Amino acid sequence: MYQTKLVKQVRICHYEVRGKVIKRFGNPCLIHINELDKASDAIQHVAEWLGITSEECANWALSIVQGGAAPKVLHDISGETTVLGALDLAGAFNESSEHFKVLNLGLRHHDQGSSQSTGITIRCTVSANATSS
Repeated sequence: MYQTKLVKQVRICHYEVRGKVIKRFGNPCLIHINELDKASDAIQHVAEWLGITSEECANWALSIVQGGAAPKVLHDISGETTVLGALDLAGAFNESSEHFKVLNLGLRHHDQGSSQSTGITIRCTVSANATSS
């Protein structure tokens, strides 16, 4: 007999850690996760939806992020852990939990040593009339 899989709609956002501060960016969205989806599967689903190659998202990781004005990472989800299982353990689906409705999945973008543009360019120019003392 065919059994249907449990599917839940889950909030997900992009973020990076700058020092001790979590910086969310981009547009958060809702994704459908089935009970068998592992963290690596969820990352691949988002990458495909965004049209990003596996190589481009190879440095992403999945976490459980507590939302709000000062978000914080509660748990990192390893690549082989089921996403719904990790969210359930964190209390995301339990209405009596302090975390109910404030937990998101977070796609962490790890810095690979490359500098990211801030949109500010500083140019140093030396006047031809400058004299040295």
